[in-house]
Amino acid sequence: MAKKNREVIPVDPSAKFISKRDKLIAEAAKQYEKPGIYDNVPFEVYLAINAISRSYLCKMLNVPAKAKVADVDTQAMLDGRALHKYNLEGEEAFNETYAIGPEVNLATTIGKQAWTKFEMENSDKKCLRPKDINYEKLKGIRNAIITHPAAWDLLKDGSAEKTIIWRDEETGFLCKARPDKHPSKTDFVIVDYKSTEDASQEGFDRSVRKFFYFIQDGMYSEGMEILTGKKFLFAFVVVEKKPPYRTEVYTLDEDIRRVGRSEFHRLLRVERQCRKQKFWPHYKHAGAVELPATKWFKQQYPEVFPEVL
Repeated sequence: MAKKNREVIPVDPSAKFISKRDKLIAEAAKQYEKPGIYDNVPFEVYLAINAISRSYLCKMLNVPAKAKVADVDTQAMLDGRALHKYNLEGEEAFNETYAIGPEVNLATTIGKQAWTKFEMENSDKKCLRPKDINYEKLKGIRNAIITHPAAWDLLKDGSAEKTIIWRDEETGFLCKARPDKHPSKTDFVIVDYKSTEDASQEGFDRSVRKFFYFIQDGMYSEGMEILTGKKFLFAFVVVEKKPPYRTEVYTLDEDIRRVGRSEFHRLLRVERQCRKQKFWPHYKHAGAVELPATKWFKQQYPEVFPEVL
């Protein structure tokens, strides 16, 4: 019997393939693409919802084209989500999603084999290295939160990680957010849990500016106000990553919050202009920019700039 000729299709290494799982996630996301407050939306489905997020807008602060570059999960991001899960939803919910592996040396063959075996046994979960996340650390952080009166009052009950979807009136864009906690006793507050290296007032002030938390405050608070008709206060529960896990609670004053809302809307207008032009600039300045001689630069060349000495 003659063999049937089979067409050989060349593989394009640059082609993007959508898995069956990704298709199911995309289909599930469509049901949330209308204004509302939704419970129990899986994180992967939330990411697939076709609406503008804070992280998308904040990437535009660099140059608009940055917003079109896909995020790559880092170990710090994975660890942060694990800490969120444990401290916002509890140990049982954490164990359903994550598995903490054995202490192995991945530089050795035995260590690699042991870790591969552990990953195969927990293929339905995200596997964490014990050097990054372990139960001693998780329980230490939770105890630090429990023993801080204001932090525990905000996190001990209520709903965790609701998904909120609303439409911006000016641009018509759908926006999305995922507040970490909405306490039941203080229903006018939404809470965000932050892991940090420095939970001091000065340290967190730097984080607010570096990571644009004031835009998060402005965006999330406005979304909740549009959906509920009530004004909201945004509180940050800030916990250090190392013992003794210093814990503080911060809110932003009204001047900072006003800037956050203003920047949120300015970035939406930038996005609208980019969509209109079908071009997301990869630069801030269309022309040449002259760099001034800074004080530090002048100090390196005292023979040229004697006035700085």
